[in-house]
Amino acid sequence: MDTPKYKLLLSICLCVMKMITTKATPTYTTAYCTNTTTYVLQTTFETNLEALLFSFSNSNHPNTSFSIVGLGTSDAVNGLFLCRGDINVTDPVCQECLTAAVKEIIIRCPNQTEALIWYDECFLRYTNRYFPFNKIVPGATLDDGNISSGVDLEIFNRSLHGLLNDLVTEVATSLQTEKFASGETAVTESMKLYGLVQCTYDLTESQCETCLRDAIGTLPNGKQGARALLSSWDSKLGPGTIAVVIIVPVVFLMILFLGCYYFKKWSKKKRRLMLQSMTDNCM
Repeated sequence: MDTPKYKLLLSICLCVMKMITTKATPTYTTAYCTNTTTYVLQTTFETNLEALLFSFSNSNHPNTSFSIVGLGTSDAVNGLFLCRGDINVTDPVCQECLTAAVKEIIIRCPNQTEALIWYDECFLRYTNRYFPFNKIVPGATLDDGNISSGVDLEIFNRSLHGLLNDLVTEVATSLQTEKFASGETAVTESMKLYGLVQCTYDLTESQCETCLRDAIGTLPNGKQGARALLSSWDSKLGPGTIAVVIIVPVVFLMILFLGCYYFKKWSKKKRRLMLQSMTDNCM
């Protein structure tokens, strides 16, 4: 391989690696501010809250996707975070999401003694109370606004509830610490339905199952995508979620392949100019 051609190919690879390793922005879902009580600035509670949130965003949890922390005896604050179950604990996506959540929760719920925030990749909550299972803070039920067409509603709902019930059973009977399950089912030959359920790890199997089964009852009928969110669990469904994850890398690889194919047709002069341009852009 001649040197200019080798250097150009190396520059392409370096630029591709740079694009791959660029931090992706966490996907914000919603926030819930209880609006029950507020705290006064420059008080012990604010100091404890700042210390709590700092501990979550300061990469102090590199080997866990779930944590509960309590700070202070007077004006105490308790907090927890949970990353999505299919995100590896060593993946920086978890910590990046927590960092974003810490910043955003203060903006969306200023001076609140209790607040919750959800992203696609993580969940964060803090409160001036403990986390009793029998007093779960209300959350949100969201849908994408699109009605599923081309399929009988009864068949769609039967497939939906069958999938989610199977996932709940999988989570409730699993011996794993991570209370998470995802799966898919065929509604018709041309339509697949994807689902995801997750509980915080502090819940017992029966508590987790109760929460998730209640969640299933709140999901809207006939929607292409929806999710139900509470402070201890997350239930999500959608007909295209996993497909997007699969298709995007395929398109990306196709672009790289075409780039390599047309690369062979460049003249030496164009290769030298391209090499210089790409080297400058990648520095």
